[in-house]
Amino acid sequence: NPSIDYIVRLDQVKVGSVNRMDSDDKFAGGKGINVSRVLKRLNIPNTATGFIGGFTGKFITDTLAEEEIETRFVQVAEDTRINVKIKADQETEINGTGPTVEPVQLEELKAILSSLTAEDTVVFAGSSAKNLGNVIYKDLISLTRQTGAQVVCDFEGQTLIDSLDYQPLLVKPNNHELGAIFGVKLESLDEIEKYARELLAKGAQNVIISMAGDGALLVTSEGAYFAKPIKGTVKNSVGAG
Repeated sequence: NPSIDYIVRLDQVKVGSVNRMDSDDKFAGGKGINVSRVLKRLNIPNTATGFIGGFTGKFITDTLAEEEIETRFVQVAEDTRINVKIKADQETEINGTGPTVEPVQLEELKAILSSLTAEDTVVFAGSSAKNLGNVIYKDLISLTRQTGAQVVCDFEGQTLIDSLDYQPLLVKPNNHELGAIFGVKLESLDEIEKYARELLAKGAQNVIISMAGDGALLVTSEGAYFAKPIKGTVKNSVGAG
């Protein structure tokens, strides 16, 4: 479910009044595309896929072509969503729901996944199209695993839990999402590691828990590894997790 991330900057948002921005930017976005972009910068060959349509979809394909990111999108009739990120005294996001996906278009995506091999890895990330619901991820992950390909999952809640049935190579909730899954508030690294190991026990091969400015914790069957983040001024948190 790709998007255009439309970033608007102004000093303060006055609700109920006309607000004039200081500057703005538009980027091809969505979790999957952000992953493709990082992999490209690391010189790792990859293909971005998903559903796109309309003038907003064309903006995304054109932008990714300029970045030399390979794509294999499924075209739909409705416009790709726009996510508005307002950078003011507080950061506010207004995310679109995305286009409707018809059954024939879903089958086209399934055909792409069916062509994979055991040499491939698929990253499933973010929300799905509005009429499919996140339950569709379970079918797509099952189909992918039948080809022998590995899967990496960046979901939250029940969608993440459902993915564990297919032994994903990696899952990556943040610390708040991890706590919500188990109905607890996590306040220490030891607690985070404990519940990350619960995800291992349920099927994940590896778990990374991102903690924003506090770093990230990788938990595997062999050990736990903490990465301390670099310090700096946050310009934009989109895609940082």
